[in-house]
Amino acid sequence: METFLKHTLIQILLTFELRSMLCEKNCFIRNGIKPVFKTRIGGHVFITVPVFSEFHCLDFCLRNRNCRSFNVIHKEDQRKKLCELSSIGWDEAKSGDVYKYPNANFYDIGSDEITQVS
Repeated sequence: METFLKHTLIQILLTFELRSMLCEKNCFIRNGIKPVFKTRIGGHVFITVPVFSEFHCLDFCLRNRNCRSFNVIHKEDQRKKLCELSSIGWDEAKSGDVYKYPNANFYDIGSDEITQVS
């Protein structure tokens, strides 16, 4: 039984990775999640975890009731990413909370309006 669970978990994680490679930004937009590329929200991050992909980070966010948005930070090794869960969304962010960050993408899971950071 334990071996079956390990294989199932591996299949799920591979599916997440494959989706993120094939889908890119349009999958998030179609599902109501608003991406802002090369942007990061700070000051309200309450969990940072290593992840495989944006979908993996989204899963962490959706499982945490305090999560309103998340950052995915791409490391030099493209297989390594950091997921930062944030307690505020785009509509609650102050000007000092949002900034350009070339190796990160911000994803809001609840706001209706998002504009690019200049």
